[in-house]
Amino acid sequence: MCKRGTMTELLVLQNRLSGEIPRDLCELPDTDSLEGPITSDIKNAKSLGQLFVSKNRLSGELPEEISKAESLDAIDLSYNQFLGKIPSKIGDLKRLSSLHMENNMFSGSIPDSIGSCDMLSDLDMAHNSLSGKIPPSLGSLQVLNSLNLSENHLSGQIPSSLSSLKLSLLDLSNNRLTGQIPQSLSIEAYNGSFSGNPGLCSSDITSFQRCSKEASISKGIQTLITCLVVVVVLLSLFLACYVRLYSREKDQERSLKEESWNVKSFQVLTFTEDEILDAIKEENLIGKGASGNVYRVLLANGRELAVKHIWNTDSGSGGGRRKSRTTSPMLRKRSEKSREFDAEANSSKDSTHVIAGTHGYIAPEYGYTYKVNEKSDVYSFGVVLMELVTGKRPIEPEYGENKDIVNWVSSKLKTRQDVFGIVDSRIPEPYKEEAINVLRIAILCTTNLPNLRPTMRSVVQMLEDAEPCKLVRVVVDKEGNGKAKVTDSRKIKQEP
Repeated sequence: MCKRGTMTELLVLQNRLSGEIPRDLCELPDTDSLEGPITSDIKNAKSLGQLFVSKNRLSGELPEEISKAESLDAIDLSYNQFLGKIPSKIGDLKRLSSLHMENNMFSGSIPDSIGSCDMLSDLDMAHNSLSGKIPPSLGSLQVLNSLNLSENHLSGQIPSSLSSLKLSLLDLSNNRLTGQIPQSLSIEAYNGSFSGNPGLCSSDITSFQRCSKEASISKGIQTLITCLVVVVVLLSLFLACYVRLYSREKDQERSLKEESWNVKSFQVLTFTEDEILDAIKEENLIGKGASGNVYRVLLANGRELAVKHIWNTDSGSGGGRRKSRTTSPMLRKRSEKSREFDAEANSSKDSTHVIAGTHGYIAPEYGYTYKVNEKSDVYSFGVVLMELVTGKRPIEPEYGENKDIVNWVSSKLKTRQDVFGIVDSRIPEPYKEEAINVLRIAILCTTNLPNLRPTMRSVVQMLEDAEPCKLVRVVVDKEGNGKAKVTDSRKIKQEP
């Protein structure tokens, strides 16, 4: 079945299969009775996207040829009896985003090549017999969100490169790790992540022995560090004096800088308050409106912004006199393609960060990872599907404070009648069942845990399988009022 290398999916569910897997069968059914090895014939599965064989009795070594199944984006071998070394060229699977190998008998070291799986976001190798050091290359997996290497025989120090990762789950417990826990990992969010490693020490976590700096640093290095500290302190004092003198000279020119701004961030664009406010002058004026003037700002990094200086009407003064304030400037980014975004810029005294995106579409994990990956895109796409099915916007007052369309839909799933009640009333009755099928896909896309969301490839496949025979087209007029109508997909023509 794999010789031509074109199989993409094989489901053999709810059966009583048993015995060995045929040598030419590359996509394995999800049962609990399969046994035997995965053979080298898997190299022929060039189009295979997912390999899920968990909770069986499969055994033997994982063949090196698995690295030639280059389309794999998810592998789950958990709860089997695999043994031997992990294939050294597993890093050749460039599309791999999820790798589960927990609860087997794998031994040897973790291949350093795994750091080449740039799209890997979920890695679980817990409950095996892996030994050796944790490869520092794991620190290069910038989209890695979950790392579980617990219950193994790993030794050596925790690589400092892991400090650069933004992990929602980290578990290195019950190994043989030694040395100091990196300070950036010694936080409350990782409590219990290092237990069962008596050789570890920490200056911040009280449950571990304190590290002896004198024992690990030679006197020569201590002297060098002392000298560097003295130099840094002197330079800092000099810089502080210079900044203080410079600030005094600028105080008389900064009447606009008395306001305190608030800071939010999505895709981070960093600039100083001085760059913005110093550019608010007549020569940079590019437009006027009823609520304020718009100024062109050229940042030091070459980016251009349009800043709107808001006028708030002082109702307490005669004639509604305008009072100049800058607490809520509207920023708009200019790019080569003239693409724009609205931004809430509420800034601090020294720097400002801008939300480049729209509230309601942002995946919840961004609040602690500050990273955007495929799972974030899947979440945003799920919100769009919910908009199409319900006819509502991502953020509306009826959802309640700090609630969005995802929370609102989740609260309406108790009964079948409630589910049909949230479908846009403008969708005719014969097509509401198809709308519910699309809503199911949207709910999968907006699951809180990124690991439980489908890949975009799976979302496309699910939409194709749903085979909706009608399309909902939304027309937005100049006043921003949404109008929806259902039209036969074969008759839709592009409107001017």
